[in-house]
Amino acid sequence: MPVLAGEPDGTITHLNAAARTHLRALGLTVDVGDRAPAVLQDPHVQHWWVQWPDGPTSARLTRLPFRAHLQPLPDGWVLTLHPQRNTQDQAVFAEVMEQAPVGFILLDVPSGRVLHYNAQAEAILGHPVLPGDGVDAYSLYGAVHADGTPYRAHEYPSARAVQHAEAVRDEPLRYRRPDGQLIHLRVSSARVLDSDGVARVAVTLFYDVTEKVRARERLAATADHARRLFESLPQIVWVLDEHGAVLHFNARWAERTGLNVHPDGLSWMEALHPDDQAAAAAARREGFAQQQAYQVDVRFRTRDGAYRWHHCQVTPTPPMAGSPVRWVGTALDIHDRWVAEKRNQLLRDLALDLAAAHTIDAVHEVIRVNGRTGGVHATLHLHPDAPAHPPKADPERHVTDVRLPLVLGAETLGVLHIDFLGTRVLDARRVDFLQSVAAQCAQALVRVRAADAERAARQAFERAAALLHTSLDRAPVGFALLDTDLRYLNINPAMAAFNGLAVDAHLGRTVHDIIPDLAPQIRGLLEQVLAHNAPILDVPLTSQTPDAPGQTRHWRGHYYPVRLPNGDLIGLGALVTETTTLIRAEQQVRASAAQYRSLIDNFPGGAAILFDHDLRYVLVGGVGLTDIGLDPRAMEGRTLRELFPRDVADQLEGPYRGALQGERHTLEFRYGTRIYLCRVAPVRDEDGAVLAGLLISQDITDLKTAQAQMHRVNAQLEGLVERRTQDLQALHTELQSYTRAISQELFEPTRRIGSFLELLQRRLGPHLDDRGAQYFTLLKAEATRARELVQDLVHLAGVEQRPLRLETVPLDVLVAQVRSDLEPKLQVQQLTWDVQHLPVVRGDTLMLREALTSLLWNAVQVAASATPPEVHVRAETVGDAVRLHIQDNGVGMNAENVEALFDVRARPLTDAAPLGLANVRRIIQRHGGRVWAQSRVGAGTVVTVELPAGT
Repeated sequence: MPVLAGEPDGTITHLNAAARTHLRALGLTVDVGDRAPAVLQDPHVQHWWVQWPDGPTSARLTRLPFRAHLQPLPDGWVLTLHPQRNTQDQAVFAEVMEQAPVGFILLDVPSGRVLHYNAQAEAILGHPVLPGDGVDAYSLYGAVHADGTPYRAHEYPSARAVQHAEAVRDEPLRYRRPDGQLIHLRVSSARVLDSDGVARVAVTLFYDVTEKVRARERLAATADHARRLFESLPQIVWVLDEHGAVLHFNARWAERTGLNVHPDGLSWMEALHPDDQAAAAAARREGFAQQQAYQVDVRFRTRDGAYRWHHCQVTPTPPMAGSPVRWVGTALDIHDRWVAEKRNQLLRDLALDLAAAHTIDAVHEVIRVNGRTGGVHATLHLHPDAPAHPPKADPERHVTDVRLPLVLGAETLGVLHIDFLGTRVLDARRVDFLQSVAAQCAQALVRVRAADAERAARQAFERAAALLHTSLDRAPVGFALLDTDLRYLNINPAMAAFNGLAVDAHLGRTVHDIIPDLAPQIRGLLEQVLAHNAPILDVPLTSQTPDAPGQTRHWRGHYYPVRLPNGDLIGLGALVTETTTLIRAEQQVRASAAQYRSLIDNFPGGAAILFDHDLRYVLVGGVGLTDIGLDPRAMEGRTLRELFPRDVADQLEGPYRGALQGERHTLEFRYGTRIYLCRVAPVRDEDGAVLAGLLISQDITDLKTAQAQMHRVNAQLEGLVERRTQDLQALHTELQSYTRAISQELFEPTRRIGSFLELLQRRLGPHLDDRGAQYFTLLKAEATRARELVQDLVHLAGVEQRPLRLETVPLDVLVAQVRSDLEPKLQVQQLTWDVQHLPVVRGDTLMLREALTSLLWNAVQVAASATPPEVHVRAETVGDAVRLHIQDNGVGMNAENVEALFDVRARPLTDAAPLGLANVRRIIQRHGGRVWAQSRVGAGTVVTVELPAGT
């Protein structure tokens, strides 16, 4: 009940917990030392309903009814607040208690008579609450003690609360229901004071805890069973406290390790291998830090001093109420398994490495490396006669090495020698391990040998498959492989092109999917091939394809079953040749046959023959055929080899097939006593496709006879020409000799004439007038010209006689030397030379120097009339030849003079030696070259010399 007390000034000196709770629910935070609300300070407030005033601290409150009792005291006051429940609240309370999940009984005080109970009370007890006028009736209930004796009436918690005002809280009680079932209850019972502080009723609450009690009993039994199991487990088990200290080991610890408990704890770390102690401690630290289970593999020392591998698992247990966390650890002896797994791992690693070894050398390397990993030295001796010492299990015997025979079936491949690099005991497991290693090595060796043979066979197969694949891809016929459901497994480009789709578009799809228009024609054929396991050949097919709708195409198909080597049928193959072009050609040929028939039948002096792609004569005619006893009509429809002997057919078949490939051939052909000139050509349609071949033959027997007679006459003429040529060559030689002799005879007189004219001019010079001096100058010039003509005749004769000395000649150097030679004779003022980079040629240096001297001197003389005079020299390479261009800027000449420039009979156009350019032509021609000139009046002249290029 909420109670507050305070001083006269309103200061609160005391308030109980109920008062705090009720005032806080009203939104007022009141504590000792605070001043009470004004209404609480009113000494006139007696028994009435209190309305808390609206104000800063209670403005949000609703109207809550209280009955307040204010008791003034000499030194203060006491205020008691009585929350009131109206009739509606009482009904709600009754409904709540009726639906409560606990049993509820309302008792009268002090009689103990039952005033009210809820349905849950009846359900828990298994019977209605027994009627009675007082506590004595409680002895009829079924509460019993632990020994089975029933409760007496005054022992019930309700009786103690009613009679002695005892507040019973959650007291356990065993109760036997009318059906004999013993249940366990928790009972609370206490008096309830009214607003005046008078206890008029008592309340008893109870609930069924039978399942909890039984679960606790089961847990206790389980704990005892776990304790006994803990001690009887075959593996080592221990318990750690929250700090990691060992609290208890089961009996296996002492049995396995021989270690006992120290006064300050268990010496479990002493049993660990020194190399494993750090790992074990680290795992424990991490597990305790994370509060998670951990595991670690360590070696424990056994009684005999040997170490054995154990798998340790440590797991935290959920803490009990008020108890710290405990950790339970187990150690399972895995030594034998660890050794076996280690050996199995070694065998697996060895198997993987050997599987990756594709050569004998690689197998040697794998054995060596894996042996080193296992701490031994292992080598292979691949000699069938190598000595072997098969190991035998003997725990008492120590060995340093073993020699294991490598045997597979009845074949001995060699020996595996394993040097232990120390001593080992050969127990049965080690012997089995070594024999497994030897078996793997033998299998690897056999596999490598088989792989070598398989590799060679595969390479041969791949070459054959590649050849077949290439052949099929490039084949002009279509090929396809279909399974038994008529789905495409493989197809070559030609067949895919026939169908008008890409190769990939066929794979996995049926014939009906690809060519639905053609499928009805061939599906029955294909099913017949599969059903009868027999081929069907040369089937004509006609349809349209997706790439050319509305266009009819024709094929010839061949279908055959495809079997595995064991005879199982896996599908069928299809070879298809498109005959659309051929059929169209035949149709066109037949359509035009009538047009050509009259022309061919009347073809004069020979024959005209039209043949198809099978070399079958389609149209035959010509007057010449009847002349040799052949009937044109009888030839039509028959092939070349059906009509003619083998030697004749062999001569014609090549040109025939060439014509069908679009080629043209001409040949002379003898048949009987007649000779024919045959022309074989393709016959094309308007799109250019070859429809057929055409042979046109003309009887040339008379022509060949005339040609033979003409050849005889030509032979006679050639004999006459040869004799005349020999005579001319002899005459040419004599003329050369005569020219050389005349030149030598004329040279000396012309030289003397020049000398005497010089002397005469010196003697008569002072006595000559201007005209006489001019005459002397003209005489001297003519004498000089006569002497140069004689020199040119000598050179011209020498060019023909002098042998060539061929070598590599740099034109750059040669032109520079010629310019240097000409420099003293130059009378031309302000002459400009433009000489570009020149290549090398093949020739006689001296002869080429003479030729260039004449050409450059001629260019200088011609350019002298220009202002300023210029001579340009350049070259270019054309194929295997060098072309040297010498250009001047003189007056030029017309075409007639250009043609006569290098003619010995031509009149000289300059003051140069008249026969110099003729010598140039002879020199260049002897080098296998040529020389020519190009000129225009007023534009200068270009002389070009072509010589073989140097290397």
